[in-house]
Amino acid sequence: MTEGRLRALASRDFRRFLIGLFISIIGTQMQRVAVAWQMYQLTGSAVSMGLLGLARVTPVLLFAVGGGVLADAFDRRRMMLVTQSALALSSVGLATLTYTGHVSPAVVYGAVALSGLASAFDAPARGSLVALLVPRADLPNALSLNGVIFELGTVIGPAVGGLLILSL
Repeated sequence: MTEGRLRALASRDFRRFLIGLFISIIGTQMQRVAVAWQMYQLTGSAVSMGLLGLARVTPVLLFAVGGGVLADAFDRRRMMLVTQSALALSSVGLATLTYTGHVSPAVVYGAVALSGLASAFDAPARGSLVALLVPRADLPNALSLNGVIFELGTVIGPAVGGLLILSL
């Protein structure tokens, strides 16, 4: 396993990171499909679904540079624990409000914006953490594997989300 295309997987910490990343990306993508569907169910408007993207990306554009600075200044693992916890709390809050019938378009936009804010700090911490998990010689391989896992998750997640909605 330490030869060739998979040599970075020899690092136990990197393997764990990659598995967690894969699960997180699939979940995030499934949530995006579900939230878009929920918004359409709430409003019947394709425009309000499109505005979800604006609510998600605006905090990223405003805070990503600051997220990178903080990732360089603080412990990246702790930063990811905080950001991943914020992402989970946003999801649980939205799910709870939906289940109890207290969800509204404004709540959905707020949850999406909170997730975007957390992502603005999470992505730089996550990206720079890879270099700490593998030997320097394995870094190009680790970054390639990281990219493959990210792309797989962004394809599999929406597909699974769509299938789950279809089954309802």
